[in-house]
Amino acid sequence: MADLIKSKFLEAYHVLKSELLHDPSFEFTDDSRQWVERVIDYNVPGGNLIRGLSLQAYLLVFDDIEDNSQTQRTWPSLMVEFQTIPGKMIDLISFLEGEKDLSKFSLSLHRLIVQYKTAYYSFYLSAACALLMPGENLDNHVDLKDIIVEMGIYYQVQDDYLDVYGDFQVLGKPGRDIEDFKCSWLVVKALELSNKEQKKILHENYGKSDPTSVAKVKALYKDLDLQV
Repeated sequence: MADLIKSKFLEAYHVLKSELLHDPSFEFTDDSRQWVERVIDYNVPGGNLIRGLSLQAYLLVFDDIEDNSQTQRTWPSLMVEFQTIPGKMIDLISFLEGEKDLSKFSLSLHRLIVQYKTAYYSFYLSAACALLMPGENLDNHVDLKDIIVEMGIYYQVQDDYLDVYGDFQVLGKPGRDIEDFKCSWLVVKALELSNKEQKKILHENYGKSDPTSVAKVKALYKDLDLQV
């Protein structure tokens, strides 16, 4: 009986995992999809599966959705967290997963990271809450969402620029996007505009902490007219 229950659970598990990994509400990159799949496979199907068979967590999430709750026991509910966490995940994977590879960086990847990591919670969330309070349906305000997300992306482009060229005395923090191999707007634009030799300079120096490498990257940005 126990083996039959486990078999049924694993059968359902593979279906649910596939649905999650191909959820159209989030644009997974290949790396992030593989990352999530490894995390799920590591945590869910092992052991006696008692927690996996429990309906308690499902009922809590269902309750959040039913009453449009933004929190669960003082923590952001799962349906809210889903918009921000994947963006952070893609950002981390882009410079932590395996060998540093600038060829994976692009404007589309930068936009994807910013859209989920910054634009939703920093810009759209406050507007969405203001609409929900008087009972508005968010599906009727998709154009507003699109405009606000663009504002969030523009904000992050400015932040990426200031990370390299901003005044430390004004910002109060040192920029480290170059040293930390971040998928910033400056580096993806540099990759887009650079010739073969300039790309070689980026590949050899981006993501290194020594001042000489950082200076070479900044000099290249200037040559490409990225410094205003």
